[in-house]
Amino acid sequence: MASAQPITKRPLSLFERYALACDETGHPMAIAHVVSYTTPPPLDELHDRVRVAQARLPLLRSVITGAYSSKPAFAVRAQAFEPTEIVHVHSHEGTAGEMEMDAMDVLRAELRLMRTRKVDAHAPLWRIGLYPRFVAVTCNHVVADGMGSLALLAAMTAGREDPRSVYALAEEDGAHTSYDETVMLWAGLGMLARTLWRELIVPALPLAIQRWATSSEPWPGVCASPLGSEWAILGASVDADTLTRLSAVGKQKGVRTLHPLIDTAYTAAVWAVFNADERFHFIANTPRSDRKPELGHSAITGLYTTLFLRDHGLGASDDLWEIARDSAAFLLSPSAGADARRTVSMLRFVPGTTKSGTTGMMQYLTDRASCPSPFFEGVMVSNLGRFTLPPGATDHVWGQACHPSSFAIGANVVGHAGGLRLTTVFWEGVPADNAQVARVHRIWERLVGLMADGVEGTVGELTQKCM
Repeated sequence: MASAQPITKRPLSLFERYALACDETGHPMAIAHVVSYTTPPPLDELHDRVRVAQARLPLLRSVITGAYSSKPAFAVRAQAFEPTEIVHVHSHEGTAGEMEMDAMDVLRAELRLMRTRKVDAHAPLWRIGLYPRFVAVTCNHVVADGMGSLALLAAMTAGREDPRSVYALAEEDGAHTSYDETVMLWAGLGMLARTLWRELIVPALPLAIQRWATSSEPWPGVCASPLGSEWAILGASVDADTLTRLSAVGKQKGVRTLHPLIDTAYTAAVWAVFNADERFHFIANTPRSDRKPELGHSAITGLYTTLFLRDHGLGASDDLWEIARDSAAFLLSPSAGADARRTVSMLRFVPGTTKSGTTGMMQYLTDRASCPSPFFEGVMVSNLGRFTLPPGATDHVWGQACHPSSFAIGANVVGHAGGLRLTTVFWEGVPADNAQVARVHRIWERLVGLMADGVEGTVGELTQKCM
């Protein structure tokens, strides 16, 4: 194994400290991508790309120092990890029954493998799984966000002449500017007061008072804690023809991009499964990348994500297309973007001191997940846009495992030549179980089909057609 001696250190940004914070069992947040192949790239090719990637992107050869202190940092090693420490070759032997693993099986396996790694173990912060029909690229969330991990996937799999490949990457020095230094705004006093009340004062109150203070919070509101529940992920899809028609119809109806349409259909499906008897008050989370090379950001590593939080209602009588137009307008609103960055800046007020052997961030997130109303948001839809499949590839799915308190139910979306692929991550039984998420997916798939046909109507009318 190569020397683990660092040559440089970079303190973690606020969002990176959030991503580093493990759950109470020590599982870190992780992101995984799985590409399906008829014949995967050869092992020697992946080894060569790993060497080049570590030479050009220093954080890919880094480890975390002070993971459980108030000052965690990336420590960039003088020597790279050996390719055999990054690339792991798997076979289908030993899997349950005689069925081969599919892409979702690989996605679950790779996320679980990354989540078993302790962040202070000086192991690589990313890995590649090579299977007979798949290549999986997985990273600890602290080293890359959604768009960064997608770019890492392209670097590892795109054709050698493709400008996205690792061979086209500019060499970095590991000293790129952080999200904190270039993007975030300070929160105003109103946001500060509301956030301090909800996130720091309420969790410190007796449980009976906490239940009273959070009884009217957005869905799922007061419920069991996800701590100790099983993490789970399921998949859904829309074919390429439906996706093309949806895009065209959306433009005709005043929605220029696909995300508001996908997000609206998904949220309506969640309403139909969990809250169809009454109006649905929820907070929807839409992550969006703020990564800009012109600001000194890394091309792939580091976290530069803004979380757009939309607090609104949804009921049976609401017009579905009007909701999609409102969603599109919200995401384009400069004030919404400024509020999103101010929200992330609130992480400055999480104590950094060590408590009971954990960091203040870890303790804060564990306390939040233990509250009567444990989730920050009800629904998250993270959309990475369109991905160009690499040579020989036939499909691509992705997913992530976040802290239990992050969101109640979260969708991970990507489009490519084969259509749209969506995975939903959740904590079994809190508030959703496998059967309920499968229903959400079935309604979402059918609702997207109706929207692609240009069908108009209310949330109640259209979701009823999809049951």
